[in-house]
Amino acid sequence: MGAVPPLRAIFGMLAIGALTVGVAVPASAAPEAVASSVAATSATPSRTDAASRTDAASGTGAASRTNAASGTGAARAKLALPWLRTSVEQVLRAERARAGLTGTDIPGTASGRLVVVAGSVDAPRPAARVMSVRVEVEDGLPVDGAAFADFALAVLNDERGWGHDGSVAFARTDGAADLRVVLASGALTDALCYPLRTLGEVSCGTAGRAVLNAERWSQGAEAFLTAGGTLTAYRQYLVNHEVGHLLGRPHQACPTAGASAPVMVQQTLDLQGCLPNGWPAR
Repeated sequence: MGAVPPLRAIFGMLAIGALTVGVAVPASAAPEAVASSVAATSATPSRTDAASRTDAASGTGAASRTNAASGTGAARAKLALPWLRTSVEQVLRAERARAGLTGTDIPGTASGRLVVVAGSVDAPRPAARVMSVRVEVEDGLPVDGAAFADFALAVLNDERGWGHDGSVAFARTDGAADLRVVLASGALTDALCYPLRTLGEVSCGTAGRAVLNAERWSQGAEAFLTAGGTLTAYRQYLVNHEVGHLLGRPHQACPTAGASAPVMVQQTLDLQGCLPNGWPAR
């Protein structure tokens, strides 16, 4: 995975209006569980650590250094690290698969042709308004359209989503629709979002389309991730933020440093001191 571009620097001088960038199926606990396990393992001193400190104080640390020089420590590392690395990689692959990603090489330009994801799904519950959603994916992206559509609709219909108050629910269709959720390369995102300026880096919600930049969908955004957010949470944010524009929601500012960010804060660019959040209902 390449380095996430410094989007805040790129967009710092632009007046981008309703442009955003803005995460989708609620993540399982697996990534957090693995992260917690890793943190706990790193933070808890072992009996061996205590013995090493005793050796150092008593002068017997030389034997430990001899073992390290002879490769004993390296052998232990080889036994432990591959297991940990494999576990993390498995979690990341599972997260990407749930988000519809089948590869990591996201082209800046693909075919330019959108393909509608076939199928229809009823709204999961009654609501004051049921909106139809058509999901489209640019041909040539490493994306499983059906998995991406499931992810996006699960986010939209989550109890923390825009319908948390019973005002709206979302049904998927492959025909005429109230709104469209589109996953596109940077080049096609530019074209679909025009006259908003995305520079091939960000996403937008305009003209009845929530256009999600495939690079951001794959890699996330530096501001969000360095503030403690996960890739899954970012994808949830991206869906909710861009669809929020289609529901008439403007951008918001962080109300208080250290608070959970309103979903309409431009969290791709700058959290303004808030904590990452992908949900309308905080």
